[in-house]
Amino acid sequence: MARGRIGIATMNTTEKRNAASVAALLGLLALFAILSRSAALTKSATRDETLHAAAGWTYIHAHDYRADPEHPPLTKLVSAALHDPLDLEYSTTTTFWRAIVANPRFQWNWAVAAVYRSPAVGGDDFIQRARLPMLLFGVGLGALVASWAWRLGGPVAAIVATTLFALSPDLIGHASLVTSDVALAFAWFAVAFAAWSVGERITLARIALLAAAVACAMLVKFSGILALPLATLLLALRAADERPWLAGRTRLERPITRAIGAALIVVEIAFVCWVLIWCAYGVRFSATAEEKPLDFHAVKTKLVEGNLRAIDPDALPATEAQVAAFAFSPTARLALFCQEHSLLPEAWNWGLLANESGRVQRPAFLAGRILPEGSLFYFPVALLFKEPIAVLASVFAALVLSARWLHRREIAAARHSWLLLCLALPPSVYAVFAAASRLNIGVRHIFPLYPFIFVATGAIAARAIRVYGQPARRATVALVALLAVETLAAWPNYIAFFNAASGGPRGGVSLLGGSNLDWGQDLKLLADWQAENPGDRLYLVYNGSADPSGYGITYVNAFGGYAYGPPRAPLDEPGVLAISATYLQGIDLARELEPMIRELRESEPIEVLGGSIYLYRFEARGRS
Repeated sequence: MARGRIGIATMNTTEKRNAASVAALLGLLALFAILSRSAALTKSATRDETLHAAAGWTYIHAHDYRADPEHPPLTKLVSAALHDPLDLEYSTTTTFWRAIVANPRFQWNWAVAAVYRSPAVGGDDFIQRARLPMLLFGVGLGALVASWAWRLGGPVAAIVATTLFALSPDLIGHASLVTSDVALAFAWFAVAFAAWSVGERITLARIALLAAAVACAMLVKFSGILALPLATLLLALRAADERPWLAGRTRLERPITRAIGAALIVVEIAFVCWVLIWCAYGVRFSATAEEKPLDFHAVKTKLVEGNLRAIDPDALPATEAQVAAFAFSPTARLALFCQEHSLLPEAWNWGLLANESGRVQRPAFLAGRILPEGSLFYFPVALLFKEPIAVLASVFAALVLSARWLHRREIAAARHSWLLLCLALPPSVYAVFAAASRLNIGVRHIFPLYPFIFVATGAIAARAIRVYGQPARRATVALVALLAVETLAAWPNYIAFFNAASGGPRGGVSLLGGSNLDWGQDLKLLADWQAENPGDRLYLVYNGSADPSGYGITYVNAFGGYAYGPPRAPLDEPGVLAISATYLQGIDLARELEPMIRELRESEPIEVLGGSIYLYRFEARGRS
């Protein structure tokens, strides 16, 4: 009887501990959502959001997919979930809207006009409403991190991993934006999680979950098409495993039966993806409501010229013969084949091809240098600048402990081998892809690696606490406290976050460019500054798509500044120059601005807004 009472008491204690852990995890996810949403409310639309948000509205309310086909539609459809038909002024007769079909460059002019210059709704209200549903991807990712870490190392692992996630400045800053980066991280992690689940036991529900995850990856970003070969590879490795594979109540014990089972699952996944892609585009081939075809020849020419430019800039423009003879990549050929045979919607085919052309020779800014073709070392170095010190210390400690345990042969039990494979292979595949692509314009492009790092670090921390006891527990608490201090102190400037060792946001201008620092997000801070300094004539050289006037800013559009604003004017009267950090770094800089930029770099700004907009006071310079 006494034993029974002790057993019940022990069980109740365990249940209470688990319940407390679940409550802590829910609290961490709520903290993440609050930090992300509250920070986003203080920020203007980033460079990509104006077009993404406007395009999502047209997908749902105009049933037209001509705007922003460079990106798959899922995140844009989600962003438009809270909009109604009157939230955007839409007309099929506007010049820019009609011109998009022949020249996609005009989609930016259309989006800026639709969001900021129509009486339907305030531009910032439209953007903020579009941002709110995007949190679903971020919170969903956090829930998956918590779930997988718990399975791997128990409640302590889950709490540590979820804390790293919930206090990640990069993920906080991007989770509420109308972009696809956090959504891809969610989808990629979900593919790994679902593949592990199918590898444990084959059921229709688990196959459906894996198929949905792969389709989600393919519908949020074109790099997500890697999810299908990743799932195929994982299932092939599971089939090669000698352990029996449960399929319902059946045990697949022979290698041939496991291989057939894996092949059938892959076919089912591919079919579900094909169906869901069509559904995402309204089950219609044509991208436009009036069925005007998109210009594929122009995209092919751009892709060819991008490759020619890397070899011989004097060979431009490309001739028809060069375009016809060019050896397109397998991905580009897939897009053209699907278009020729109407296998997938026109907008998806066009976007996949355009995505290939966009990867050709993109410059990167790293540690004060502009690298014309990027660098293999970009992401590792960038993470040293962008990640909080506590995260870097935690990951370093986890690597040291892992090496020590492996050296002592203290490896996980065989029953965890499939789980560890699903945790190790997906980030490895994506890391190789990211390094090879040389798309070095922001750590947001390696967000799919983050959840795997968090889960592994949490599991190792939990094991360290079991092995080393109180010292490991104290070290873990200290690192969590340090992370909380550094992350909370950075609010709301998470897009421009740089760790203290890198000098914070003020140090970022000499270290990294692009969406790591300046993504056009700080017009609200500039509007506040102007309200406090109404007597200063404001000249603006702004890098972004959001309309400064839409945020109440009265400005002179200086040469090289906002592309969709009023005519450019010289700095011919004393005033204050507000310039985006991107231009101070020399990225996308007009040649005429180079002398002024060199002078500004040697000057001390009167103020720096959010790390992305620098203010300088000057006397009249004459015509620029």
